[in-house]
Amino acid sequence: MLITLNSIVMTILCSTILIVLLSLLRMNLRFLEICSVSGIIILFLACMARLVIPIEFSWTKVVQIRAVYNPVMLFFLKEIPLFGNIKMEVNELLFVVWILGSLIGSVHLIRKYLVLNASFSKLCCNPDEKANQIMLQIITEYKNKIHPTVFKSDRINTPVGFGLIKKQIFIPDREYDDSDLKYILMHEYTHFRNRDTWVKLLINIICILYWWNPCVYLLRRKLDDCFEIRCDKRVVEEIGIDQSAEYLAVILRIFQGVALNEEKRKSTAVNILPSSLSKLKERFTIVASYKKRKRKAIGIFIPIAIVTGLIVLSYSFIFQAGFDVPLEEVEDRPGAYSIDINDSYYYKSEDGKYYMKTSGGTVVEIDEQYVEKLKDVGFPERGDIE
Repeated sequence: MLITLNSIVMTILCSTILIVLLSLLRMNLRFLEICSVSGIIILFLACMARLVIPIEFSWTKVVQIRAVYNPVMLFFLKEIPLFGNIKMEVNELLFVVWILGSLIGSVHLIRKYLVLNASFSKLCCNPDEKANQIMLQIITEYKNKIHPTVFKSDRINTPVGFGLIKKQIFIPDREYDDSDLKYILMHEYTHFRNRDTWVKLLINIICILYWWNPCVYLLRRKLDDCFEIRCDKRVVEEIGIDQSAEYLAVILRIFQGVALNEEKRKSTAVNILPSSLSKLKERFTIVASYKKRKRKAIGIFIPIAIVTGLIVLSYSFIFQAGFDVPLEEVEDRPGAYSIDINDSYYYKSEDGKYYMKTSGGTVVEIDEQYVEKLKDVGFPERGDIE
């Protein structure tokens, strides 16, 4: 297993194609129904995995694309004078810029998380008793070990879940009906059960690693949309289809309240609201058309089969440049022989060793490991020409 410049380029190429293709298919509700939301999330997670494993295996087949890769490779290997006598190849310079961008992104993400953590910590003074009682009922119904604490605050305008280890749910400081409050808390709690906060952290790290690739931001946005749809469907599974209209009404009221305040949400935490009105309509359409039925294994099997096939295919070949070795560099080397496939051949002697007779009549011993390669290129064996 190797990590090379070609394997990194192949990783970026394959992952970008997969992300764009899945994003287009994701817009089709029929595709969403066949593969299920969880199945599509698996497909997007496979794109994430492909991005972080740029490996070239021993069984990977090399495909030379000289017309495209040769000029690109020559450009990457071109030396650029920086200052004084210091020179650097283009690929080395780009790698330095890549690393610097990732370091800056890492600092920004850490700073953003610390700021959010500090901001939410200031809101943790007074847990809401009523909300935590309802939260306890939800935990009991789900029979789950995750126990988030619920806080009310007048400094936020939308419910939000925060925390990787210590789970916390924050809701705007206003009066809620018990049913409305339960729907809101069930939604945020479902995010924690699905480990969405951890996946969001991973995709943010990938966005830092590939900060220059717009497709990773598309991947993050599509995953966010899928997380919300999956939460909606699982909440509806729990409360029943008859109450789905009430659940959607709660989301709509929160969305309208935020729109009136004209405030934009800037958070890496998970929250109940969509990023736009069109996303809200999509969620409503999917929930409204939802019919409770037994989960079919095929809904997960199809995306898993697709993932396996695409991942294996993406690792099975790699594009590379191909350059012919100049004859003057090898013809004068010791042990170099001129071979014409028309009047040269190899054979196996009585002692079990392999030999090759060259065009000039020279007999050279060859390793057995090269025999199969000679056969692959159509090199004749003595028996074939006698």
